[in-house]
Amino acid sequence: MSKRAAHVTGSLTLEELNQATHVIIRSVQNEYFTEDVKELKKDKEVKKSCKPANLRPVLLDGTLPVGGRLQEAVALSWDEKHPMVLPKGHHVSQLHVRHYHESAAHSGREQTLCERRRMFWIVAGRSLVKGTIRNCVKYRRLNAKPEEQVMALLPRARLEAYPPPLTFTGVDLFGPLTVKWGSGTAKRWGCLFTCLTTRAVYLEVTPSLEADDLS
Repeated sequence: MSKRAAHVTGSLTLEELNQATHVIIRSVQNEYFTEDVKELKKDKEVKKSCKPANLRPVLLDGTLPVGGRLQEAVALSWDEKHPMVLPKGHHVSQLHVRHYHESAAHSGREQTLCERRRMFWIVAGRSLVKGTIRNCVKYRRLNAKPEEQVMALLPRARLEAYPPPLTFTGVDLFGPLTVKWGSGTAKRWGCLFTCLTTRAVYLEVTPSLEADDLS
């Protein structure tokens, strides 16, 4: 009888997650960049006609990271200087863009691109990010343009020709304002009368909000 493999339980370690990531990326790259991997295995440069040629990719542990010109950037990590190359049309690329878009609080295109390029460089990734954001329901909801309220018809009082000022008025109160009163202080309100026709303004002091003072 054949021996069964030991079943390991528990949470995945960081090393196991990194190994799984490299296995998936290596599989995608071998599928889409087959010729490029073969050329690099022969110590040759990638053909200029290939899509990732301008990234000057190198072969490292079976994966294709970006070569670039940031080798001397001490402040950047290895993944930031040499992100792994991914094709635009693969489902793994779409999952990566969606993940970084959501982890960045459904941010816009440039922020999503910045977060994604910390570890992965997708060929023609800008258009992929744009399409992903366009189909994100939560992003569209958060960035929706506010609806504008339709203005109601003007009242007839606003359209009367040459009435005396303050014939038709609107009234409003503001305050309270603290004023000096004797040896102490008191609250006072302002009563604002606005002429609906001439837009003239008249102010009155209101000592309190009791009905007798407002009448």
